Amino acid sequence: MSVFNRSFFVLLLESHAVRLYGRTAGEFSSIASFAPDASGQAALAAWLQTRRVPAVRLLVNLPEVAEVRENIPRLRGGERRSVLARKLRQHFSGNPFVMATGLGTETVGLRQEENLRLVALPHTALQGWLTALQGTPIAGIYDVPQLIENLARQQTCPSICLVITLHQNAMRQTFLFAGRVVLSRLLSHPPETGADWFVEETERLLTYLSRQHFIAADADLPVFLLTQNGLEQCVLQTTDFAHTASSDPLLLQTLAQRPPRQQYAPTALRRDYLLPFRRRAALLIGGIILLAGAFWSGSHLSDARKLQTQTAALRLDIEQMQNEYKTEARQHPALPPNFDADSARKLLAAYDQHMDATARKTSPEQMLMDLQTLSIWLNRHPQIRLDKLSWLAEGRTLTLAGTTTPANFARFIRDLAAQNVAHKTQQSPAEEDAAFHLSIYFGRDA
Repeated sequence: MSVFNRSFFVLLLESHAVRLYGRTAGEFSSIASFAPDASGQAALAAWLQTRRVPAVRLLVNLPEVAEVRENIPRLRGGERRSVLARKLRQHFSGNPFVMATGLGTETVGLRQEENLRLVALPHTALQGWLTALQGTPIAGIYDVPQLIENLARQQTCPSICLVITLHQNAMRQTFLFAGRVVLSRLLSHPPETGADWFVEETERLLTYLSRQHFIAADADLPVFLLTQNGLEQCVLQTTDFAHTASSDPLLLQTLAQRPPRQQYAPTALRRDYLLPFRRRAALLIGGIILLAGAFWSGSHLSDARKLQTQTAALRLDIEQMQNEYKTEARQHPALPPNFDADSARKLLAAYDQHMDATARKTSPEQMLMDLQTLSIWLNRHPQIRLDKLSWLAEGRTLTLAGTTTPANFARFIRDLAAQNVAHKTQQSPAEEDAAFHLSIYFGRDA
């Protein structure tokens, strides 16, 4: 097995049943089936105690998925990630199984905004199965619309189309616009449902899409059916949906061969799966480096000896600097025991910026004391989140910018006033999770 390829099982979560699949000779087969409730979760936990499963990918095909569309300013990098995290918390508070997918940009007035599809998987249903899988590495959590989007892109379907997938006693309709999933819904049906039901429900969705202005009222939207051979364009009135095979086998193969780039599982949940992968990758890279180093040292033995001497001298310098740092650190008070790590990073970044700007012309001791004082205050108010922080030596002025609620900001201001600290508010938060701008003057009393 390749260093970069690990075997895995697939746990398919559906409202009527939960099935565990394994792959042998490139083909998936059902290994076990469980009831979609607490008894099934207990049965899965007992089953795993008697067998060794290398890793599990969860494929969710449930109708209770929360879905929101919203626009945000067109941003990049850390700013975009911060806005996405705030939007996901706003709509799906307390649910870690969330994802934001960009659907393109649109012009509003003189600015461009990014159109997003925010999706959350059912937290309660997922958490119970993850508890049953405790001790088994989680390779990822995906949903069926992601795989449908991958299949449509792989088979070069039209950018605007409707894809129908059939499952056990259920049908999923997924609408793609510009190659992206815009809407997906799962409909249950009785086992003996005729073909008329599939046609009626699909025509009902097409009417809804035209009313929402996704498509024109007279548009001839291409409809594709996922069969064992892939996506095939169909005509609603002539296709026998009732006797078409389930789409699950092809979806499982897609998950194995072309897994989506994004997924719902947080990195912390996948740590047990990623750690061996990273260790093997590190060993492989380390072996390559050692071989290259051996070849290089054999060709340049004298240079290698010089490098060893320089390395030994550098280690001595590092030890001396560490001892000097320990001696200097003993002269400063210790940080509070519950010091917030996020605030610490921001304070240290501000300290580094200050040292670069002043080129060490200003003594940093006073600034370090002011920043430590601020960190203690912020530790008392964990609801305040800083985005920017700056310190001016003249007047010992700290300028803070971030987000919080009006009530938390008011408590922070009262705390400053109670300690007789001079401050000035340039901007107060007007609503929940809103921006504020505050200056604190350590050089004079209030």
